[in-house]
Amino acid sequence: MLKALFWKEWQEQRWRLALACIGLIGFTAIGLKTRILPDSDIITITILLSGFFLPAFAGMGLMAAEHSAGTLKHLLAQPLPCWKLLLAKLGMGLMSYALPILATCAMVCVAVGGRELPVSRLVAGYMALLAFCTAIFAWSLFMGIHCRREDLYLLMNTVVLVSWCVQGLIVDEFELTDRLGQWVWNMNPFSLIELLDGPSPAVQACLRVVAVQGVVLFGLGYGIWFRFNRINRRRS
Repeated sequence: MLKALFWKEWQEQRWRLALACIGLIGFTAIGLKTRILPDSDIITITILLSGFFLPAFAGMGLMAAEHSAGTLKHLLAQPLPCWKLLLAKLGMGLMSYALPILATCAMVCVAVGGRELPVSRLVAGYMALLAFCTAIFAWSLFMGIHCRREDLYLLMNTVVLVSWCVQGLIVDEFELTDRLGQWVWNMNPFSLIELLDGPSPAVQACLRVVAVQGVVLFGLGYGIWFRFNRINRRRS
């Protein structure tokens, strides 16, 4: 049954995966080929754009599309455990942004690895992007799991991004890391991207960010399950 659920999600979402791959790889390749800007600037721009758009694009079709099409109640009525349905959706959502990022990373490393940036630096940048997208995807799905239209889900994703931008500005303005601790900033998904600024970050700083984000993701995973289970109970 789980295989059938994954196949259903694949049939519905594969066009998003293909479009994301073509768009991200194509945009990055054109920028690196024309060399209007240094490689580092082109890659930074594509990473930022991907971080803002890929999680929303991946998540829009998981729940909001089912709500708007009226197919969610029929799906929940099937005799299958609720966790399998959620697992299939989360797996397809993860694939929808992870595969374009990994494919683009491979293309960039082969095409321009060592030209201006070492391959290790390129891989680290795209792995940070993957972690950032996962955090934003989890926050957006947790906040927008009840959205009944894709445009509302996109709006919720924007709210999530703006909220974390504001949190970062507040942390910086009032020096909250000095008063409350570094974890206040490490809770922000943008702390994952910040690791790419300047020279290679200390191992301790990386582990601290990963540990805090891991705890946050665990909590969000439980929250997504709880909210999805409530939808299932109301449909029953």
